[in-house]
Amino acid sequence: MGRRLLLALPLLAIGCGTMHTPGPPATLPAGAIAGLASRERVLPPSVLSAEALDHAHLARLLEQSGYVTGREREFYGRTSSFSHVTSRALRFASPRGAAAYLTWAQAHTVNTVGAQRSTRTLNVGDGGIVVRARGCGCHGETPTFLATWRHGPLVLWLLASGPGADARRVDALAGRLDGLTKPA
Repeated sequence: MGRRLLLALPLLAIGCGTMHTPGPPATLPAGAIAGLASRERVLPPSVLSAEALDHAHLARLLEQSGYVTGREREFYGRTSSFSHVTSRALRFASPRGAAAYLTWAQAHTVNTVGAQRSTRTLNVGDGGIVVRARGCGCHGETPTFLATWRHGPLVLWLLASGPGADARRVDALAGRLDGLTKPA
Protein backbone atom coordinates (compact mmCIF):
# COMPACT_ATOMS: atom_id res chain seq x y z
CA MET A 1 0.00 0.00 0.00
CA GLY A 2 2.80 2.44 0.94
CA ARG A 3 4.64 1.75 -2.32
CA ARG A 4 1.50 2.48 -4.39
CA LEU A 5 1.04 5.77 -2.58
CA LEU A 6 4.63 6.76 -3.30
CA LEU A 7 4.12 5.91 -6.98
CA ALA A 8 0.88 7.92 -7.08
CA LEU A 9 2.32 11.09 -5.50
CA PRO A 10 4.09 12.31 -8.65
CA LEU A 11 0.87 11.82 -10.63
CA LEU A 12 -1.11 13.79 -8.04
CA ALA A 13 1.47 16.57 -8.19
CA ILE A 14 1.20 16.71 -11.97
CA GLY A 15 -2.59 16.78 -11.80
CA CYS A 16 -2.53 19.60 -9.24
CA GLY A 17 -0.08 21.52 -11.39
CA THR A 18 -2.50 21.64 -14.29
CA MET A 19 -5.11 23.60 -12.33
CA HIS A 20 -4.69 27.29 -12.89
CA THR A 21 -6.43 30.45 -11.91
CA PRO A 22 -7.32 32.48 -14.98
CA GLY A 23 -5.23 35.60 -15.39
CA PRO A 24 -6.63 39.06 -15.85
CA PRO A 25 -9.11 39.22 -18.74
CA ALA A 26 -8.27 40.87 -22.05
CA THR A 27 -8.89 44.54 -22.62
CA LEU A 28 -8.36 46.72 -25.69
CA PRO A 29 -4.91 46.04 -27.18
CA ALA A 30 -2.15 48.67 -27.23
CA GLY A 31 -2.78 49.67 -30.87
CA ALA A 32 -6.57 49.85 -30.61
CA ILE A 33 -6.68 53.65 -30.86
CA ALA A 34 -4.35 55.00 -33.52
CA GLY A 35 -2.33 58.01 -32.42
CA LEU A 36 -2.68 57.41 -28.68
CA ALA A 37 0.00 55.92 -26.44
CA SER A 38 -1.10 53.40 -23.83
CA ARG A 39 -0.14 51.73 -20.61
CA GLU A 40 -1.58 48.65 -18.97
CA ARG A 41 -1.93 47.53 -15.38
CA VAL A 42 -3.48 44.73 -13.38
CA LEU A 43 -6.24 45.84 -11.00
CA PRO A 44 -6.08 44.15 -7.60
CA PRO A 45 -8.95 44.86 -5.17
CA SER A 46 -6.87 47.46 -3.31
CA VAL A 47 -6.50 49.60 -6.46
CA LEU A 48 -10.21 49.44 -7.32
CA SER A 49 -11.37 50.21 -3.79
CA ALA A 50 -8.90 53.13 -3.50
CA GLU A 51 -10.72 54.85 -6.38
CA ALA A 52 -14.06 54.92 -4.55
CA LEU A 53 -15.14 57.74 -2.27
CA ASP A 54 -16.02 55.11 0.36
CA HIS A 55 -12.98 52.83 0.12
CA ALA A 56 -14.08 50.45 2.87
CA HIS A 57 -17.54 49.92 1.38
CA LEU A 58 -16.18 49.05 -2.06
CA ALA A 59 -13.50 46.79 -0.56
CA ARG A 60 -16.26 44.83 1.24
CA LEU A 61 -18.39 44.70 -1.92
CA LEU A 62 -15.46 43.38 -3.97
CA GLU A 63 -14.79 40.68 -1.39
CA GLN A 64 -18.48 39.70 -1.05
CA SER A 65 -18.91 39.72 -4.83
CA GLY A 66 -15.98 37.38 -5.39
CA TYR A 67 -13.72 39.77 -7.31
CA VAL A 68 -10.87 37.73 -8.79
CA THR A 69 -8.75 40.04 -10.95
CA GLY A 70 -8.91 42.75 -13.57
CA ARG A 71 -6.92 44.55 -16.20
CA GLU A 72 -6.94 48.15 -17.41
CA ARG A 73 -5.47 49.79 -20.48
CA GLU A 74 -5.30 53.56 -20.47
CA PHE A 75 -4.82 55.46 -23.73
CA TYR A 76 -3.59 59.04 -23.70
CA GLY A 77 -2.49 61.74 -26.11
CA ARG A 78 -4.56 63.74 -28.55
CA THR A 79 -6.32 62.82 -31.77
CA SER A 80 -9.28 64.45 -33.45
CA SER A 81 -11.54 61.88 -31.74
CA PHE A 82 -10.04 60.95 -28.38
CA SER A 83 -7.57 62.32 -25.86
CA HIS A 84 -8.17 59.81 -23.06
CA VAL A 85 -9.69 56.33 -23.04
CA THR A 86 -9.62 53.79 -20.22
CA SER A 87 -10.81 50.26 -20.87
CA ARG A 88 -11.27 47.73 -18.07
CA ALA A 89 -12.19 44.08 -17.86
CA LEU A 90 -12.91 42.76 -14.37
CA ARG A 91 -13.37 39.07 -13.52
CA PHE A 92 -15.62 37.87 -10.70
CA ALA A 93 -16.08 34.34 -9.38
CA SER A 94 -19.68 34.27 -10.61
CA PRO A 95 -22.17 36.15 -12.79
CA ARG A 96 -24.03 37.10 -9.61
CA GLY A 97 -20.93 38.77 -8.19
CA ALA A 98 -20.33 40.62 -11.46
CA ALA A 99 -23.95 41.81 -11.47
CA ALA A 100 -23.61 43.12 -7.91
CA TYR A 101 -20.48 45.11 -8.82
CA LEU A 102 -22.06 46.39 -12.04
CA THR A 103 -25.08 47.65 -10.10
CA TRP A 104 -22.75 49.47 -7.70
CA ALA A 105 -20.62 50.93 -10.51
CA GLN A 106 -23.66 52.22 -12.39
CA ALA A 107 -25.10 53.77 -9.24
CA HIS A 108 -21.81 55.63 -8.67
CA THR A 109 -21.05 57.00 -12.16
CA VAL A 110 -21.20 60.52 -10.74
CA ASN A 111 -17.97 59.70 -8.85
CA THR A 112 -16.26 58.91 -12.17
CA VAL A 113 -17.66 61.45 -14.64
CA GLY A 114 -19.52 63.98 -12.50
CA ALA A 115 -23.06 65.06 -13.20
CA GLN A 116 -24.84 63.25 -16.02
CA ARG A 117 -26.07 64.88 -19.18
CA SER A 118 -27.77 61.69 -20.40
CA THR A 119 -27.97 57.94 -19.86
CA ARG A 120 -28.92 55.32 -22.43
CA THR A 121 -28.90 51.58 -22.85
CA LEU A 122 -25.80 50.00 -24.37
CA ASN A 123 -26.54 47.43 -27.07
CA VAL A 124 -23.83 44.95 -26.03
CA GLY A 125 -23.62 42.62 -23.06
CA ASP A 126 -26.00 42.41 -20.15
CA GLY A 127 -27.28 45.42 -18.22
CA GLY A 128 -25.17 47.89 -20.15
CA ILE A 129 -25.54 51.65 -20.02
CA VAL A 130 -23.70 54.63 -21.44
CA VAL A 131 -23.55 57.84 -19.42
CA ARG A 132 -22.56 61.13 -20.96
CA ALA A 133 -21.10 63.63 -18.54
CA ARG A 134 -22.80 66.99 -18.27
CA GLY A 135 -19.54 68.91 -18.60
CA CYS A 136 -19.24 72.65 -18.29
CA GLY A 137 -21.47 73.62 -21.19
CA CYS A 138 -18.75 75.89 -22.53
CA HIS A 139 -17.44 76.07 -26.09
CA GLY A 140 -14.26 74.14 -25.23
CA GLU A 141 -16.06 71.30 -23.43
CA THR A 142 -14.57 67.87 -23.97
CA PRO A 143 -17.29 65.23 -24.42
CA THR A 144 -16.90 62.40 -21.89
CA PHE A 145 -18.69 59.04 -21.86
CA LEU A 146 -18.70 56.08 -19.47
CA ALA A 147 -20.02 52.69 -20.65
CA THR A 148 -20.45 49.74 -18.28
CA TRP A 149 -21.83 46.24 -18.96
CA ARG A 150 -21.16 42.60 -18.22
CA HIS A 151 -20.94 39.12 -19.71
CA GLY A 152 -21.37 36.36 -17.16
CA PRO A 153 -18.62 36.85 -14.57
CA LEU A 154 -16.94 39.70 -16.48
CA VAL A 155 -17.66 43.42 -16.01
CA LEU A 156 -16.53 45.71 -18.82
CA TRP A 157 -15.89 49.40 -18.29
CA LEU A 158 -15.00 52.04 -20.89
CA LEU A 159 -14.30 55.70 -20.14
CA ALA A 160 -13.74 57.81 -23.26
CA SER A 161 -13.24 61.53 -23.77
CA GLY A 162 -11.88 63.78 -26.46
CA PRO A 163 -12.78 66.56 -28.86
CA GLY A 164 -14.54 64.20 -31.27
CA ALA A 165 -15.90 61.68 -28.76
CA ASP A 166 -19.51 60.88 -29.59
CA ALA A 167 -22.04 58.09 -29.14
CA ARG A 168 -21.10 56.34 -32.39
CA ARG A 169 -17.37 56.23 -31.60
CA VAL A 170 -17.95 55.13 -28.01
CA ASP A 171 -20.33 52.38 -29.17
CA ALA A 172 -17.69 51.20 -31.67
CA LEU A 173 -15.02 51.00 -28.94
CA ALA A 174 -17.44 49.20 -26.61
CA GLY A 175 -18.18 46.72 -29.39
CA ARG A 176 -14.45 46.04 -29.86
CA LEU A 177 -13.89 45.53 -26.14
CA ASP A 178 -17.00 43.36 -25.92
CA GLY A 179 -15.80 41.16 -28.76
CA LEU A 180 -12.42 40.60 -27.07
CA THR A 181 -13.86 39.59 -23.74
CA LYS A 182 -17.05 37.71 -24.59
CA PRO A 183 -16.90 34.25 -23.02
CA ALA A 184 -16.73 31.36 -25.48
